[in-house]
Amino acid sequence: MLRSIALPLFASVVLAPLAAAQNYERVSVRNNGSQLAKGAYQEFALSGSGRFVAFVAEDDDATGSGAHHSAVFVRDRQLQKTMRISMASGGGAANGASYSPSISRDGRFVAFLSDATDLGPVDTDTRTDVYLRDRVAGTTVLVSAASWYWAPERPLVSADGTHVVFTESQSTETYEVASDSILGSTGFFMTTTSLSADASVAIGGAWPVSIVEIAWPLLSTRSDFYDSDGHILAFPSDPVIAADGSAIFVSAERWLQPYPNYGKWYSTYWYSGYGGGLGFWRTFPRATLRVDLATLATTVLPLAGAAPQSVSRDGRYLLWAGPFGVQSGLWRYDSSTDQQAKVVIDPFIGGGNVLSEAGTHALFLSSLTTLVPNDTNAAWDLFLVELPDAPHDKK
Repeated sequence: MLRSIALPLFASVVLAPLAAAQNYERVSVRNNGSQLAKGAYQEFALSGSGRFVAFVAEDDDATGSGAHHSAVFVRDRQLQKTMRISMASGGGAANGASYSPSISRDGRFVAFLSDATDLGPVDTDTRTDVYLRDRVAGTTVLVSAASWYWAPERPLVSADGTHVVFTESQSTETYEVASDSILGSTGFFMTTTSLSADASVAIGGAWPVSIVEIAWPLLSTRSDFYDSDGHILAFPSDPVIAADGSAIFVSAERWLQPYPNYGKWYSTYWYSGYGGGLGFWRTFPRATLRVDLATLATTVLPLAGAAPQSVSRDGRYLLWAGPFGVQSGLWRYDSSTDQQAKVVIDPFIGGGNVLSEAGTHALFLSSLTTLVPNDTNAAWDLFLVELPDAPHDKK
């Protein structure tokens, strides 16, 4: 079912940022707390309370194992311990790279991708597979054995730890932990980017059909950003979902003027000038949208230039990257008060940064060396910061 969403002109609303004490903690560290020489990869996840951080680093850098490929680790901030998740059945380094971690709300389950074949379960293929590590039971389960042509995409474990959603063989699969089986397939290819707490709703990108998809158990609706003449109104990207399944947040880039003579998808990214064949990128104003999943009602938030990255469980707080005033970095928008809290000022902040379920902690990757003392590795590290909980009254 297709729905058209009419968008108003994008406007910028200046909001006063909340003052916040920035006490940064570097969490991509070795078990003894020392810094990684090569830093962390841009693949990480945060448990519901912010206690557990899943991250990716070179195995040898983190453990001294001599294995110079990536591995998945979990940092327990309360016990100040770092443990390897993608381990061989004997407990040492695996024989292949592991990456793309996702962690459950309580930190017990960690889903990840791996090229290794010695993690415990019988793995007879040579492709990347999805695994699920139970930190309490100390077991690793092979969730998907790669089939046909496509290797699986980034897996997501639900916050309650009951399901793992991933893309494989041109379809999106859902694995149930209790039954150790695949429940079913959506029948279409979707790179899953965000998941509700119980895996009842998943959203992601599917090229070239659409960008925002509702994917459980089958395609049930689609946000369509075209007008009645088929011209692009906005190009949606960066979708994130509230864990309670109530709403999704997505950024959209608005056309400055319609270009009906160009293909819908090609012209979104690239405009080719014919005088000499010169091609160049176009820049479009960006808005952030909130889409209510029950009604598909769409609200344009006052966050010009924002790129949504994560949202709190109840949809109140939105973590976004982009410019705010004259500074660029990572911010937390409070939809209850229309206020901002600064997470970090960093013009080179990357994507994939996450909020805890309550929205009180933010996890981000940065190359800044001034956030914590004795940061001398000149590498990208993972940092966590606690943010203030603001009153709920609208200003």
